[in-house]
Amino acid sequence: MGFILNSRPVEHHPRFHTAFAAAFRDVPGSWRIVDCPVLTAEPLPVELPPAGGFDVVIFTSQIAAALFPIGSAQSERKIIAVDEETADTRTGYVTTALGSAWAGKKVLAVGEATANAARAAGFTYVLDTGHDVDDMRAYLARAGFGQALYPSAEDVSADLEQAFPGRVKRLVTYRMVPRAGLDLDQTVPGWRDAPVLAPLFSKRSAEILSGLLTKTLADHAGQANIAAIGISAEATVDGPWTSRAVAGEPTLAGVAEASARFARSMMEAKA
Repeated sequence: MGFILNSRPVEHHPRFHTAFAAAFRDVPGSWRIVDCPVLTAEPLPVELPPAGGFDVVIFTSQIAAALFPIGSAQSERKIIAVDEETADTRTGYVTTALGSAWAGKKVLAVGEATANAARAAGFTYVLDTGHDVDDMRAYLARAGFGQALYPSAEDVSADLEQAFPGRVKRLVTYRMVPRAGLDLDQTVPGWRDAPVLAPLFSKRSAEILSGLLTKTLADHAGQANIAAIGISAEATVDGPWTSRAVAGEPTLAGVAEASARFARSMMEAKA
């Protein structure tokens, strides 16, 4: 049996399992996906600016889209009645749904999964700008827009606010909290003696997984045969890998296909 370490956040697990099941359909041997997320999304308290000041919303991750508080409500003091004879006004607090203000905004999303997450959150006008943030940057450079709101994580690999000063406002809505340790020896007995694949999807998560695996290997005697498969050269960081490869296409499907090719070669070498 071989193992595939799924270090992605739990929000990404359904797509990960589907993509890898499809890619490994004809791979020899038995391969088990081990869910071991190294980062957990933690929402942060946030005050949304008035929706009227923005004509575009940007999402570069499906977590940011899913956590956007489009369905929450806000209260504001408004005039609710006017006496026609005396012209006296009566005011009160009226609760309105934020969704009524934000749902119709044009949304630009990186990738199909992020676009789908934005639609699921309640946005009705969503465009997929391409595979990665570079595609988003290129789209924004040629797009006509006034002001864009960019809800994002506390740490981002590319800050679009800096790339488009005065036109993009970044709003931190969540942070990704790193995992303290792995318990592979308890949850996956025998993993050290089996071929292991470690798909890597970002530089930060790859560095965390590398550190956790290095600590795990140092805490117990023995080594492991771990192949790292990166979504990009940047994500394919140094680590306790016996080999490394970069996917031909910077997508989940690309990483799954590259992992399947590597799995075949590992099984052939083991035979």
